[in-house]
Amino acid sequence: MPFPAVIVSVRDGIGMNGARGEAIPIHLPVARGTTMERDSVCVIGAGPYGLTAAAYLRAAGLDVRVFGETMSFWKAMPTGMLLRSTREGITLHDPQLKVGLVDYERACGVELATPVARADYLAYVDWYQRQAVPAIDTRRVVRLDRFEERFRMQLDDGELVDTPGS
Repeated sequence: MPFPAVIVSVRDGIGMNGARGEAIPIHLPVARGTTMERDSVCVIGAGPYGLTAAAYLRAAGLDVRVFGETMSFWKAMPTGMLLRSTREGITLHDPQLKVGLVDYERACGVELATPVARADYLAYVDWYQRQAVPAIDTRRVVRLDRFEERFRMQLDDGELVDTPGS
């Protein structure tokens, strides 16, 4: 890959390159605190877009760290809510195309109704996360700063995580 690290900022339910999502290549010096490895990627947010980005980045051979509770934004939505999106629109993908919605239904012996209920979607994404991105750091990133020509994340327990040097 042509970059040593990428910070992918994805807030729950907002996609990469969307209005508030971004992917930023960086070549930055090492700072004090926990420093990510050269070929590391940090994904902030464990919603549908963050998990999908992490699955593709892992398949590209990068060490991916995902921060945040899986589907935290979606878990706060009303119980009994039905998704307006099509089945194709809510299917999460992976490079091997092995963990889509149809794969979930087959593996779990279920057939989801249309429209899909929020609870069923949460169960599907939880299954997807376990298959495609098994390691998630559930701590929240509470602050992300550009610091001396690099990025520094502060986690909700106070730990600082710095992006790697060039």
